[in-house]
Amino acid sequence: ARNRSAFEPLPGGEFDDFDRLLAHAKRNRPLWLPSAAVDPLVANFGTHMHRVIAMADVDPALRRCVSGSHVSLAEVAYAVRDEMVRTMSDVVFRRTELGTGGHPGDTALGEVAAYMQKTLGWSESQTQEQLRDVNQQLERFLAAGDATRYPVAVPSTNHEAEPALLSTAV
Repeated sequence: ARNRSAFEPLPGGEFDDFDRLLAHAKRNRPLWLPSAAVDPLVANFGTHMHRVIAMADVDPALRRCVSGSHVSLAEVAYAVRDEMVRTMSDVVFRRTELGTGGHPGDTALGEVAAYMQKTLGWSESQTQEQLRDVNQQLERFLAAGDATRYPVAVPSTNHEAEPALLSTAV
């Protein structure tokens, strides 16, 4: 049997022109989302980026980036709530850009762990186990190559310097 994904778009892949989708997302990004966060958001979620942003519209606590990154807490929430993610390593290494630049920092990992613990009902020991697993994977990654090639940028908190955004459709 032929693989359906060869002729049907994957979830979030319902677009013909990625550059046009990205331009639309940049024009319509919410003010709380740093402009540098738009490219990875669109690359990871495609047309489902609107669902990620909608989660933050409903829950203002999700309207921020994880410390020291351009990954929004809304992305973490979407991965957990809508994509059925059950491990921190899935969030850090596969669903977001959090682990692609090397170790994102203990503060960032702690924020993700706290969110997942609360949302998934993890015990303290389960949360610590998830943190240990992610840190072990990061140690292996860092030992295997030069992670300094991929520096982690810190998002700007000066939203006043960013242009006002218009709400227009694609």
